[in-house]
Amino acid sequence: MVIEQFPSSPIAPMIVLTQKYGQLGNRLRLISHLIAAAEENQATLYCPAFSDYADLFPATAKDLWCRYPELPSPVDGQPAMIPKWRRRLSDRSVHKSSNWLLQLGLG
Repeated sequence: MVIEQFPSSPIAPMIVLTQKYGQLGNRLRLISHLIAAAEENQATLYCPAFSDYADLFPATAKDLWCRYPELPSPVDGQPAMIPKWRRRLSDRSVHKSSNWLLQLGLG
């Protein structure tokens, strides 16, 4: 995996997982490697493809994009519940967009 970093760019590096690979165990293994890559490159990891299992983990249950590093907790301490339809919509839109960019040769 190559993460390009541009010193003059104001945009922080990011890794986006748009494809669903396997079930829970396979996804956890893949995401653990991506977390290590994000840590090593000071990047943010976005995993909308993890939406099927996001409700099972406290860190991802409150974040639509299943980010790493996780967002700070809400002020009142109660995690906001994200409806499943909203997770599916974000997952599908990112997946379709990435496929479209790949077909255009821009991804």
